[in-house]
Amino acid sequence: MTNPLTHTQMDGLPADRQAVKALRHVLRRVQDDTRVAHLMGPGSQAYDLMTESLASLEGISVETVRKIYTGATMNAPDTRKRAAEHAEAERLIGVLDTMRESALADADREYADEESVEESVYMARQIGFAADMLRTYAAVLALATPSPITNTILLERHAVGDTPAPVDEIVLIWLAEDTDDGRPWLGHIDAGGRWWFVDASIARNVTHWAHRPRAAK
Repeated sequence: MTNPLTHTQMDGLPADRQAVKALRHVLRRVQDDTRVAHLMGPGSQAYDLMTESLASLEGISVETVRKIYTGATMNAPDTRKRAAEHAEAERLIGVLDTMRESALADADREYADEESVEESVYMARQIGFAADMLRTYAAVLALATPSPITNTILLERHAVGDTPAPVDEIVLIWLAEDTDDGRPWLGHIDAGGRWWFVDASIARNVTHWAHRPRAAK
């Protein structure tokens, strides 16, 4: 049985190619899955950052990248595949975290020259960014994956005025205008009481919130 803590998928690849692979993985899901595209697709800050970073790493224009990864417009794939996708995303996050720590360690070595330090810090930043995007993707998969027994997602939804949401924890949120649709967004409330979407834009008229399924307490 594969150990999820030690299993790797990008051995032998330079750090920049690992970042490229991780970004492509998330953008393919944005392209293929309407649920992911709804939260991280065109128009979101996450999409802008991912496509700009991939364009920089690949040496091509942002426009070219965005023409390739346009966001899903068809129905989402079979939810039974999402558990496997979530496990794969978690494995890749572990690999990227290890590579980021290694790059930072290289930057701290006493014998490293200034140019090497700058390169290592840059790669650590790029890898960390890719890992953060994968974490957001994994969170989207977690909230979109129903129980394998009942095929439903059970959530305890709280009214904002009745039960305060935990500060700075990513939770599911519902807006007043989403009453008929029923689909949640990902967001958090800050210490000042202002709600934010995960792409760092302000969320207005939040009426309800719930812990994400994998973070439920």
